Amino acid sequence: MKNRVTQAGRIAPVVALLLMWLGCGDALSAEALPANPEQSQTAPAEKSIETKLNEIKSDLRKRQQELNTKTKQLRSAKDSQTKKGLEMEIASLTRLIEEQQKSFEMIVTGGLEQSLIEEKQEVKFDWQKDLLDILQPIMSELRQLTENKRKQQNLKNRILFHQSQIDTVNEAINRIKTIDHKGLEQPALAEFKRIKTAWQKKVEEHQHLMEVAQLQMDEMLKPEEEQQQSFQTILENFFVGRGATLFLALAAALLVFGVMRALQGLVVMIRGTKTRRKSRTVVRFMGILYQIATIILSIIAIFAVFHERGDRVLQAIAILILLAILLVLKNSIPQFIGELRLLLNIGLVREGERILYNGLPWLVESLNVYSSLVNPAIVGGKIRVPIQVLTNLHSRKSLKEEPWFPCRMEDYVFLDDLVYGQVKVITVEGVVLQLAGGAQKSYGISNFLGNNPLNLSTGFCITTLFGIDYQYQDRATTEIPRLFKEGVLEGLEKRGFGEHLTDVKCEFEEAAASSLNYKIMVNYSGEAANAYNPIKRALQQLAVDVCNQHKLEVPFNQLTIHHTPS
Repeated sequence: MKNRVTQAGRIAPVVALLLMWLGCGDALSAEALPANPEQSQTAPAEKSIETKLNEIKSDLRKRQQELNTKTKQLRSAKDSQTKKGLEMEIASLTRLIEEQQKSFEMIVTGGLEQSLIEEKQEVKFDWQKDLLDILQPIMSELRQLTENKRKQQNLKNRILFHQSQIDTVNEAINRIKTIDHKGLEQPALAEFKRIKTAWQKKVEEHQHLMEVAQLQMDEMLKPEEEQQQSFQTILENFFVGRGATLFLALAAALLVFGVMRALQGLVVMIRGTKTRRKSRTVVRFMGILYQIATIILSIIAIFAVFHERGDRVLQAIAILILLAILLVLKNSIPQFIGELRLLLNIGLVREGERILYNGLPWLVESLNVYSSLVNPAIVGGKIRVPIQVLTNLHSRKSLKEEPWFPCRMEDYVFLDDLVYGQVKVITVEGVVLQLAGGAQKSYGISNFLGNNPLNLSTGFCITTLFGIDYQYQDRATTEIPRLFKEGVLEGLEKRGFGEHLTDVKCEFEEAAASSLNYKIMVNYSGEAANAYNPIKRALQQLAVDVCNQHKLEVPFNQLTIHHTPS
């Protein structure tokens, strides 16, 4: 769930930019777009609207006459090549006439088109169309936000296009002027004049269309110039209008959320926190449904405020945000199902059972969006983990005899790296041992457990090997073990190591190459763990004392060389 919230949080910057853009509206649009991008190149003379309308109407009459002429020529044309050329010219003239008529209407109406206000025809019932009708006002609001910008950009592109065409045609005309037409014969001269006239008409045509587009641009920018406001006024309007709507929507959502959570807390307080195991799954399922209902009602509260305030733009943005969140969460459905099973306590990890996490055993205390894990053997051994962390783990019932950690505070341990010390600190991150002389050594938790700590505070056994000469072979398995056992026991008691001693054994180990070896074993309770190393050293000393007391020789390794006479 945390991934999904993090993924959904990526939408927040986009939303913030949209809101700032909505607050400013179109008031700053005039500053972003120059009023006349090609003024330095063309510098057309200023003309009144009436003059321009007269020119457009005059041009329409000329083109209509030209269209009629071309239509008659098409009817009388015989070959297909001529017909095809005339059809292309008629299509071009028809398009230009339609554009001029539309331009005339837009100049008169200040940029509005009649097609935008025509009534729609009634249609039969269709749920898909009805749904589109419902969404259409919202989408229309979004479209209207950029309507002027798109029209202005379109006009700008048209101006640039006609300017580029004028430049191209002028190059062709300059090329035509370089030709000496005095030397042309009559047929060639007629064709030359026709081509020259056609290119000059193209210049006039593009110049005329560019002036019309520029006039439309000026007419669209005039209302914006009149309505320009200061940045402070824009902010004031935002906080009074759309900003207030946002505030009310968020307040309504928080109010609904708070009331629902308060009701849930009241029910829990009345019923108590203890729930029978059989009904725990049902209670959890109802709790999840209640949380989902809380979120849905909070969202409904936001849309209700937008509806009452009549702000369809914010409605549309909220819908887009919800759709974006749904798209982000689409690929997380399998993971969501797994987490839902855990929350219902029917997954692979269940409350009251034992799991292994980060190398440590943990008791699952509670399963929630952030679950609680407890290790009873560690001071402060309680952590919170996201529910998605537990989806790949599994739990089992813990036995009463199972330890939760190899040692406890103040225990003495012996590690595989031959370090012996007393445990002073145990945390979920590491362990601190106090060595002889007061030095302390720290281990990471995984490194400490990897050294297989031997806990001496629960009891321990120390063994040592000792060998005597083969001359005592006749009593090696009878008298000698008894002598070593009695001597070691007496010596340990004299040295003050007998209080927590539980057993002493001496057994014949093996007949080695040059000695008869014995294994001496002493068992101690955990209270003697602080004397582990002194006891270990004392065993060898006491074995030597027994040999001295009973005149037993200790052998040494010998090398015997057998010489064979030649």
